[in-house]
Amino acid sequence: MTLMERASSRTAVIGAGMSGLACASRLQDRGMSVTVFEKSRGPSGRMSTRRADGGAQFDHGAQYFTGSDSEFLIQVEDWVRQGHVAEWKGQFGHLSSGDFVPASTHPRFVGAPRMSAVGRHMAEGLRVDLGVRVGSMERVGNQWHLRDDDGGSLGAFDRVILAIPGPQATLLVQAVPRLAQTVAEVEMLPCYALMLRFDQPLGVFWDGVDVDGGPLAWIAHDSSKPGRTTPGCYVAHTTALAGRYLLEKSPHLVAERLTRAFHAATRTRVAPVHVAVHRWRFARPEEDDVPGPACLYDPSLGVGACGDWRVGARVEAAWLSGRAMADALLGVTAEL
Repeated sequence: MTLMERASSRTAVIGAGMSGLACASRLQDRGMSVTVFEKSRGPSGRMSTRRADGGAQFDHGAQYFTGSDSEFLIQVEDWVRQGHVAEWKGQFGHLSSGDFVPASTHPRFVGAPRMSAVGRHMAEGLRVDLGVRVGSMERVGNQWHLRDDDGGSLGAFDRVILAIPGPQATLLVQAVPRLAQTVAEVEMLPCYALMLRFDQPLGVFWDGVDVDGGPLAWIAHDSSKPGRTTPGCYVAHTTALAGRYLLEKSPHLVAERLTRAFHAATRTRVAPVHVAVHRWRFARPEEDDVPGPACLYDPSLGVGACGDWRVGARVEAAWLSGRAMADALLGVTAEL
C-alpha cells in the first residue's frame, strides 16, 4: 500500500481498549486516516478506573501488567519516561487459609496516577468517538457502511478492525465468512470486581495477593499503587466459577456476598464506607496462551479482528495483537 493510498483510505477501529488503540496509533503513524469508535464514555477498555466520592479511585479492570516482548518493553519504558506508567513495588503473594505466602517478584507496572492514564495517553491525537456503539456493518460496493444501535449512519470505510472481545464481534462479522467461524468459537470468562474503601486501617501489610479457595481470586490494596492519594481503597476480583454463578445476580446481592468473602479471606472486620461492584461479562480469554496468529484479517474484504483473545490474557498480549493487526492491514504480514 503506497503512502497516497494510505492517506486516501478510511479505516474504522471498533473498540478503544489497549488492542484498538495500539492498532489505531500504528496505522495513523503510517499515514492512514483512522476513526475509533468506543461504546463507553472514555477510552481504556478493561484498563479502566472507577472514581467515587471523596477522591477515591479503583482500578477495577486490569490490575497491573508485565512484559517479556522486547518491543512492548521499549514501549513501557517510554510510558514510564513520560510519567504515564510506574512500577508497582510492594509485597505480593498468596493468601492461603488467611496466611500470607510470599511470591517470586517480577516488575509489575500500572498506569499513573490511575490505570486508565495509559489508554487516555494513547488516545491523544487520535479521532475517538466516545459513547458510540456500532450496531451493524454492511458491505456496499467496496466499502463498509457502519450504523449505530439506532440505525444512524456512522460513515463509510474502506477497512474495519474489530478490537473488541470475540463474543461481541460475532454479530458484526457474519458478512465475513473467513472470520465468522473463528470468532464464534472464542470463549471469554466473566468476572466481578468488588471495590471497597475503608476509613480505618485494615492491618494488612501486603499490596496484592492471589487468594486460594473461595469466590475471590485476587485482592489488591489499590491505594498502594504509585500516584494514588486516597487511602483505604481495595479491589477484589472473583474466580471465573464465581463470576459465572453471580453473572445475572442483583448487584446488591453480589456486593454483599463478595464483601463477606473479602473479610473472610483477609481476616478483617472493619466495615467499608464505600462498596460497589462491576460486572465484566467478557473479562478475559479462556486460554492464557492462544495458539495461532496474533490477529485475523481478510484482505479481500478489508476486515480484521484483534485483541487479547487472539494471544492470551495479558495487557501485553492485547498490545501485540493490535500492532500485528496494523501490520497485517499495511501488508507487512499476512495473518489469515
